[in-house]
Amino acid sequence: MERWQKEKNIKGLAQEAAILAEIGRIISSTLNIEEVYERFAREVKKLIPFDRIAINLIDSERKTIRSPYESGLTIPGRRIGSVFPLENSFNEKVMLARSGVVFNPRSEKAFDRRFFHLKPVFQAGIRSYMGAPLISRDQVIGTLQFRSKKPGVYKRWDIKRAERIAHQIAGAIANAQLFLNLKKMQKALRGSERQLRFLSSHLLSAQESERRRISRELHDDLGQALTLLKFQFGFVEKRLPVEMTALRQECEQAQKNIEEIIENVRRLSRDLRPSILEDFGLEAALKRLVQDFSKLYQLRASLSLEALHHLTSPQKEVMVYRILQEALTNVGKHAQATQVSIQVKKKGGSLRFIVEDDGRGFSPRRNGQDSSSSVGLGFATITERTRLLGGKIKIQSEEGKGTRLILMVPIENER
Repeated sequence: MERWQKEKNIKGLAQEAAILAEIGRIISSTLNIEEVYERFAREVKKLIPFDRIAINLIDSERKTIRSPYESGLTIPGRRIGSVFPLENSFNEKVMLARSGVVFNPRSEKAFDRRFFHLKPVFQAGIRSYMGAPLISRDQVIGTLQFRSKKPGVYKRWDIKRAERIAHQIAGAIANAQLFLNLKKMQKALRGSERQLRFLSSHLLSAQESERRRISRELHDDLGQALTLLKFQFGFVEKRLPVEMTALRQECEQAQKNIEEIIENVRRLSRDLRPSILEDFGLEAALKRLVQDFSKLYQLRASLSLEALHHLTSPQKEVMVYRILQEALTNVGKHAQATQVSIQVKKKGGSLRFIVEDDGRGFSPRRNGQDSSSSVGLGFATITERTRLLGGKIKIQSEEGKGTRLILMVPIENER
């Protein structure tokens, strides 16, 4: 009985690791945080029970709380965008603690002296409250709130999970705020190109920093934990009597499942921050990118490239890599292609990158729009990175005849 319980616990940890990895992938997939919240909440509910979930952001100057996202049980007077005082609130308690906090009131009298803004929530049927701080760059920018109708539902392990999940999404929220600030700047400062470029560069740098952090956590924490789980299953299997065939097979299958999860975690870690780019340069990183893309999307992918050593700065190599990564992701997700080719060669004082697929294509100038504005956020990000590189980009496509992306990047350090 104890052995079965141990195996059940190990499987639960493996499942938790996989869900946390998926949360990491979701929150780093876009700068539009509105696209993240619903998918984020669905994955979180697999780990932490709740009847209501909310993300509250703190305005330190105005001493207020604003809720950009909430889901679940409807509370009178509570809706997305609502603003409440920070003082003497449960959010303030979490902010000052800088750690997870649980509150289990037994009656309405519990709100007479503190957290009186939560009384309508209690009256709506909520009996368990848990909050975790959203910390970005060592500053509490908000809280992640969980509510349940069941009394005393949140335990010590729920607090730890909530803190870890809050830590994951805090960076994405901070980056999204930068993204919103960028859009406001675009409207208010159309004549100030220099300031827009600075903000764009800062935003992309912040995103790269967040990718590095999540990648490191996936590799160091989840990767090592899953490897340990695999060894534990192997140890259990070896100690089982030979006649317990079914259980031995179950252990063997569990090891295979964990190995698949480990491989997925490694792939996600590489996608977020490929160490090969820093260690061996753009040429090696592009080869690995194409190999991983072909394996993930089951497409035929060919790569033709010239030597790329020392032709541009490491910072620009990262941006070139992200452009090609985004271009291939668009092909894999949207093009319905069977094959894609990537060509990289020097042309004059520039590097020319060509990504061409045989997919369904699209009409880049439909309704009078140019190619960069009519194909979505992915290409908008590509265009912005290209502008920061001082390069040029051209998208050629026709419905039913595939798509061709041409990127020209100035060579800086030719030797």
